[in-house]
Amino acid sequence: MAIDIEEESESQTFTRVAGYIEQLEVENFKSYRDRQIIGPFKKFQSIIGPNGAGKSNLMDAISFVLGVKTSQLRGSTLADLIYRPDGQQLDPNASCSIKLIWFNEETREDTVFQRRIVQKQGKATSEYLIDAETVKKEEYVDALKNIGVLVKARNFLVFQGEVEAIASQTPKELTAMIETIAGSDELKASYDSYLNDKNQAEETTVYNFQRKKGISAEKKQYKEQKKEAEKYNTLVENRTKLERDQIMWQLYHIEKDLEDIILERRGKVKELEKLREESKKLEDELKGKKKEQGEVQKRYLDIQRKVRTAVTDAEKNKPETEKLEQEIKRTNERLSQSKKSLAQINEEDKRQKKTVKDLKKQLDDVEAAQKRFEDQIEEDITQVTFTDEQIATYNEKKQEVYRDTAADQQNLARLKRNQKSDTESLESLTQKLEEYKGKMKQIQVILEQLNSRQTKMQEFIDTHTQKSDELKEKMESQKKQNQSNDSRQKELSAQLETIQEKLREAKGAVRQSEREVRFRETLDALKRLYPGVYGSITDIAKPTNNKYDLAVTVAIGNMHMDAIVVDNKKTATECIQVKRHFTTERLTLNKYLREQRAMVCTFIPIDDIQVKSVEDRLRKLGHNIKPVLDVINFDPMFEKAMLYVVGSTLVCDTLDQARRLAFDDPRDRKKVVTLGGVLIAKSGLMTSNGKQTRSNVWNDRRIDDLKKQRDNLLRELGEIGRGLRSADLEQQYNSQISAIDNRVKYATIDLGVTKEKINENETMQQNITEEITKTEKAIKELQKKTKATEEEIDTVSETIHTTEDAIFSTFCESVGVDDIRVYEETSLKAAQERATRRVEFSGQISRLRDQLTFEEKRDLKSVKERVQATIQEDEESLEQLQARIDAASTDNNDKKEKVKQLQDQQEEIRREFEEGNSAIKTVRMQLNTVNNETAKLERNVSAFDSALDQDRAKRNNILNKVRMEEITLDTKGKKRKAETEADAEEEESSSSEGEGGEAERTSTNAQYTADEEFISKLAFSSKKFHRIKGKRQYEDYNEKTFVLPIQNVTAEIEKLTPNMKALNKFDEVKEKLSEAEREFEEVRSTHKEAQDAFNAIKQKRYTLFMSAFDKISKSIDSIYKKITQNNSSRAYLTLENLQEPYLEGIKFNAIPPSKRFRDMEQLSGGEKTVAALALLFAIHSFRPSPFFILDEVDAALDAGNVANVANYIQERSEDLQCIVISLKDTFYSKARALVGIYKDQKTASSSTLTLDLENYRD
Repeated sequence: MAIDIEEESESQTFTRVAGYIEQLEVENFKSYRDRQIIGPFKKFQSIIGPNGAGKSNLMDAISFVLGVKTSQLRGSTLADLIYRPDGQQLDPNASCSIKLIWFNEETREDTVFQRRIVQKQGKATSEYLIDAETVKKEEYVDALKNIGVLVKARNFLVFQGEVEAIASQTPKELTAMIETIAGSDELKASYDSYLNDKNQAEETTVYNFQRKKGISAEKKQYKEQKKEAEKYNTLVENRTKLERDQIMWQLYHIEKDLEDIILERRGKVKELEKLREESKKLEDELKGKKKEQGEVQKRYLDIQRKVRTAVTDAEKNKPETEKLEQEIKRTNERLSQSKKSLAQINEEDKRQKKTVKDLKKQLDDVEAAQKRFEDQIEEDITQVTFTDEQIATYNEKKQEVYRDTAADQQNLARLKRNQKSDTESLESLTQKLEEYKGKMKQIQVILEQLNSRQTKMQEFIDTHTQKSDELKEKMESQKKQNQSNDSRQKELSAQLETIQEKLREAKGAVRQSEREVRFRETLDALKRLYPGVYGSITDIAKPTNNKYDLAVTVAIGNMHMDAIVVDNKKTATECIQVKRHFTTERLTLNKYLREQRAMVCTFIPIDDIQVKSVEDRLRKLGHNIKPVLDVINFDPMFEKAMLYVVGSTLVCDTLDQARRLAFDDPRDRKKVVTLGGVLIAKSGLMTSNGKQTRSNVWNDRRIDDLKKQRDNLLRELGEIGRGLRSADLEQQYNSQISAIDNRVKYATIDLGVTKEKINENETMQQNITEEITKTEKAIKELQKKTKATEEEIDTVSETIHTTEDAIFSTFCESVGVDDIRVYEETSLKAAQERATRRVEFSGQISRLRDQLTFEEKRDLKSVKERVQATIQEDEESLEQLQARIDAASTDNNDKKEKVKQLQDQQEEIRREFEEGNSAIKTVRMQLNTVNNETAKLERNVSAFDSALDQDRAKRNNILNKVRMEEITLDTKGKKRKAETEADAEEEESSSSEGEGGEAERTSTNAQYTADEEFISKLAFSSKKFHRIKGKRQYEDYNEKTFVLPIQNVTAEIEKLTPNMKALNKFDEVKEKLSEAEREFEEVRSTHKEAQDAFNAIKQKRYTLFMSAFDKISKSIDSIYKKITQNNSSRAYLTLENLQEPYLEGIKFNAIPPSKRFRDMEQLSGGEKTVAALALLFAIHSFRPSPFFILDEVDAALDAGNVANVANYIQERSEDLQCIVISLKDTFYSKARALVGIYKDQKTASSSTLTLDLENYRD
C-alpha cells in the first residue's frame, strides 16, 4: 500500500529576513482610544509606565497584529479586544485596528501588516491586510513566516509570567515546547496513526503465525502417531524377553548366594561360642575388683567426713578472731584520734598562754597612755585673762543667766547625765554583742565538724546494717536450702533404692540381644532422619494389664512386634531409598537398613493401609472374652496400625473357651488367643506358647522407664550433693554478720556521743542567739533613747542660749567678743575632746580586761588530763586484745595442721581409689573388647540370618511375580509355566488381619520349600550364566544388562500412545495447513508495508526534533555564560529517551556561578529566571525572528542579574530588534529609545510618549 508522508511543516520552509518593526498604529484596541501612532521603534526599545497604564495591552496589540489567537490575549472573544468606555456597553458598530510597519533591511522597503476587528450584525470577525489589501489568514501567516515570524511557535514574543512558567515546567512540557519550535508536533497525529496501523498489523501477523504453527504441529503429531502404532508391538515383545532373562539370571545368583551364606554362618557360630566363654571370665574378674573398690570408697567417704568436721571446727574460731581484729583496728583508730586531740590541746595551751601574755602587755600599754593623756590635760589648760572688773561683770552676768535659766540648767544637767549613762551602756552592749558573735562563729565551726562526723557515722551504720541484713537473708536462704536439700536427698535416696530394687529383680529376666540393640539404634536413626517415623509397635502401645502381655505378644506376631509405624508410604520409601517390595500393604526396608548394618524391618504406613473395624458383637460375648484391641493402650491416631496388626483377634482366659470360640460355628470362624499364649487361627491351626521370651518386651519397656527414672534421680542427687558441699557458706555468713554487727555497735556508741555533743552545742548556740537578740533589741532601744535625749538637749540648750545672748550682749560688746559662747565654746570643745578620749581609754581597758579574764578562765588542763587518761586506757586495751588474738592464732594453727593431715590421708585414699578405677577400667576395656567382638560376631550371624531370610523372601517375591504374570521359564527337558499347585492356599483375611505366630512361620517355611522344589527344576545351564561376585559388579551388570534396557523399553512403550485414526486425519490437516500458509503470507506483506510507513514518519519526526534539540543544546551553555557574565556557570539539556526523544521528557539544568549542582526546583526565583531566559534565547537561536518582544522578564531579578540581562540584550540588539516592557531603570536605561505609556484620566484610556535616548548618551 502506498502512503504519502511528504508533508511540510512551517519550520521546514522557515526563512529569516533582516529587518525590524518601524512603527505601530493602534486604533480602539483594548485601553487605547482612537488612533495612536507609536514609534519609530529602535533596535533596543523599552516600554515603560506605571502599573495599569496599558503596557501589557500594547504587548497584546503587537501579538494580535502578528496573528496570535484571541484566547492568548486575555480575552475570550474578539469583541473583548475592542475599546469601550468605562461603564458603557460596546457599540455594535465599533471596530479596532492594529497596523505594524515592517522595514526590510535587504530591500529597504516597508511592509504594512494590519489586522482589524469589525462587527456585523453583532458578530465580530477578524480581517487580515497586507499593504492595505485584504488577504486570507493562511496568506497572512505565510507572509509573516517569510520574514521569520512563526505564529504557532510564537518565536517572537514572551508574555508576562511565561519566564517563571518556563523555569518551572516539567521535562514533558519542555519536550512539547521544543517539538512546537521544531515543527515535529505537526507529525504527531500521523505518527500515532501509523503506529496504530503497525501494531494492528503485528497482532494480525502473530495470530496467523500461531494458527499456522498450531496446524503444522497438529500435522506433525498425526505423523508421529502413525509411527507409534507400528513401533508399539515390537517394543512389547522385546520387553517380555528381557524380563524373562532377568528373572532366570536373578534366581541363579540368589541360589549361589544362599549356598555361600550358609557355609560362612557355620564358621562364625563356632567363633562366637569361644568369645562368650572369655567374656564370662572377665565379668567375674570385674565383679571382684568392683567389690574391692567399694571398700576403698567407704574409707574415702569416712575420711571426707572427718576432713569436713575438722574444717568446720577450724572455722569456728574465725568469727572470734575477726572480731578481735576489728576491735584492735577500732582501738588503734581511737588511739590515733586521741593522740591527735592531745596534740591539738597542747597547741591550744601554748596559744592560750601567749594570748594572756599579749593581753596583759596591751592592758599595761593602754593604762600608761591614759596616764600620759591626763598629765597632758593639766598642762594644756589655757587660762583666759580678763580684768577684774570684766571678771566681776562676767560672773554677775553668769549668775543672772543661772538665775533666769535655773530650771533649764538643771534639766540640761540631768539630760546630759542621762546621755552619758546611756552612751556608756550602749558601748558596753556593743562590746558584749561582738563577743557573742565571736562565740557563735566558734560554735558554728564545731557544729559543722560534729554534723559531718554524724553523717559519716550514720552512713557507715546504714551501709553495714544493710549489708548485715543482706547476709542474714542469704544465710537464712542458705539454711533453708540446706534443709530442703537434706530432706530432698533423703527422699530421692529412698526413691532410688526402690527403683534399684525393682531393677535388680528384673535384671535376671532381662537381657537385650544384640539384634534388639541394633534395632533400637536403627529406629532412633530413622526417627532423627524422618519426622514421619513414630516408632515400633511396642513403642506406641502396651497392654492394659501385665496378665495380657503374653496374649498380646502372640496376637501381634513376630512379623509385627518390631514393625515400624510411619505416616505414609512416602516416608517409608524415603527410608528404603532405592528398592521397594510390596507385600500386602507392607514395605520391607532394604538399602538404608543394609547400609546401617541393620536387620530387615516392616513398615506400616497409617495413611495408606486398609483395615476393617472390630464388630460390636465381639465386644458383647462376656466371660472375660474381648477383642485384643481393647486390652491395649495406644494413642487414637495409631488405631489403624493396631487394627492392622491384631485385626479382630479375641482374647480369653482358658483354652476351652478358645476352642469353643474357634470351632463351635464353622460359618463364623474366629482367631483366638489365650492368656497362656495358645493361638487358634481361623484355619484351625493351633500353636502353643512360643512367645514367652518376646513377651518380655513389654517388661523391657517398663525397665527402660525405670532406668530413665533412675538416671534422673542420680542427676538430681548429684546436683543436691553439690549444693550440700556449699553448707559451709552458712558458717561463713554467720562470721561475717557477727563482725559487721560489732562494727555497727561501736559506731552506734560513737554516734550517740556525737549527737550529745551536737545537742550541747546547739543548746549553747540557741542561748547565745537569744542573748544576741536581747542585746540587739536593747541596743536599738538605747540608740532610740539617746537620739531623743540629744534632741531634748538641743531644745533646752537653745532656750538657755537665747537668754544668755540677751544678758551678755552689752558685755560682749565691751570685751570685743561677738558671742560669749566663743570663749565658753573653746573651753567646752577642749573638755568634750578630753571626755571622748577618756571614754575611749576606758572602753579599751574594759575590753582587754574582759578578754584576759575569759582566757584565764579556760580550763585546758582538765581536758588534757581526760585525753591522756583515754590514751592510757586504749593502750592497755590494745595489749589485752593482742594477747587474746595471739592465743587464738596458736589454736587456729593447730587445727589447720590437723586439717592438713586429714587432707593428706584423704588424698592418699583418693589416689588408691583412682588406681582401683584404673584397674577396673582396664578390665572393663578388655571386657568391652571381647563383648564388642562378640557383638560383632552376633551381628554377623544375625546378618547371615537376615541375608538368608532376605534372599529367600526375594526369591519368593520373584516366583510370586512369575506365577501371577504367568511368565514361562526354561526348565530341565521342556518349558513350562510355574506350578500353581505349589501355591499354598492363603487363609481368609489373614493378610488384612495380620495373623502372626507359628502358623505364619510354618506357612512361610512351607512356601520356601515349595520355592526350592520349583528352582531345582529350572534349566540354568541353558542360559550359560556365569557367577558375578561383588555387590557393585552385580548391580552394574543387572543395571546394564536388564534394568536399563527394560526401563528404556518400558519408557518408550509408556511414551507411545498409538492413535489408529491418525491416517484418516493426516490428509485433512495437510490441506488445512496449506490454506493457513497462504493467509499468513498475505498478512505478513501488509505488516511490512505498515512497518515501513511507520519507520519513515518516525525518522522524519526524529530528524525534525533533533535538529532543534541539537541546536538549542549546543547554544544554551554559551548564552547562559554570556547572560551571567561568568564562565564557571553551566546550563545543559538532557534527553530521557535517546531513541525517540519526543516520547519522553527533556531535563533542563543550570548551575549558577560559584554554586554547586542543584535541581531547578531548588534554585532561587532570580536564578530560575536567568536560566529560563537563556533557554528562550537558545530556542530563539534555532528559529530566529527579526525581533523579540519580552514582557517584564526582569520582574524576579535582583539588581545584578537585571544589569547582566540588560547588557546581554543590548549586545544582541545589534542583529536582533528587542522590545522589552520593564519597570526597572537599571534595565530600560540601557535601551536606545523609550515608549512611555500613561493613563489619560479624562478619557480613562491609554496614551503614549516616545523618547529617543541616543541623544542622551555620554
